[in-house]
Amino acid sequence: RTLRGIRVTPIVNANLSLSGDFSLTITKGGADGSSDISQGGEFDARRGERVELSSSEFSLERGARFRAVLKVRAGGNEVCRDVRS
Repeated sequence: RTLRGIRVTPIVNANLSLSGDFSLTITKGGADGSSDISQGGEFDARRGERVELSSSEFSLERGARFRAVLKVRAGGNEVCRDVRS
């Protein structure tokens, strides 16, 4: 939580060196309607490195809800899928 609402910052904690790509989709819904935020891109992480992939901040009015879906791919395979709400 932030003063303005919610900040979502997906992070890769690399146990091994890896390169890949990610996609992040955030859906927010409430009395005022719904909206989507989509982000994605490539990343490189060395062994033991903590890499912030992106960051999104948005308001969350009373009664509103959000769902964030992160997919991380490396070596041609999905290595992580995380859903938060």
